[in-house]
Amino acid sequence: MENELVNGRVVVAGAMRSPGCCVVGGRLTCGRAVDVATLGSESRVTTEVVLGALPELDGLAAQLAELVPALEQRTQKALGDLVQLQSVKGKMSHSQAERLTELEFEVAEARGKMASVTQRLEKLAELTKVRTSVELIVRAQIYAGVKIIWNGVGGKGGWTLEIKTDARGPLRFDADEAGRPRLRDLTTGSESDVATLARVVWAERASKAKAA
Repeated sequence: MENELVNGRVVVAGAMRSPGCCVVGGRLTCGRAVDVATLGSESRVTTEVVLGALPELDGLAAQLAELVPALEQRTQKALGDLVQLQSVKGKMSHSQAERLTELEFEVAEARGKMASVTQRLEKLAELTKVRTSVELIVRAQIYAGVKIIWNGVGGKGGWTLEIKTDARGPLRFDADEAGRPRLRDLTTGSESDVATLARVVWAERASKAKAA
């Protein structure tokens, strides 16, 4: 994405590094880093950036994992029937030969599906590991009305920054070792209190408020 993303709903499993891109409206979800030129607009249009854990990927991994036992059972049954039929002595009847072909196909198909599921699970596991480096970099300008939603990394964090005032970049948003929001000016290298720029809403408190 080179120029702009307007009112889009985009999910990126890895990082989105587009330092010349202006994101206005909609929701951008990334498992790792986001690097853009501007976020939001002068009109204060609601613009959301979601970082860290991706429920969509976690849900997909759970669905794939549920398929494994059934595929294993199907493979073992077809393989057992195949071995039993292959052990028949003498010339096979026409029906036995047809069944043998069917079983060979069933075993190959089941193994292929198992390999596909395993490969996808491994890929999802890799994506989970690389989510340890999560940050948001805004090169030029961030506007009031932007929401930065941090889903947490490694079980830490879980907060939303509601930007309440415009600010010039380059700025870097991330979390410290305790999972608390952190703001750094990339020109001076100095850290600032994120509360001067945004309202911090902690995920636990938000959940309790909804439950109440």
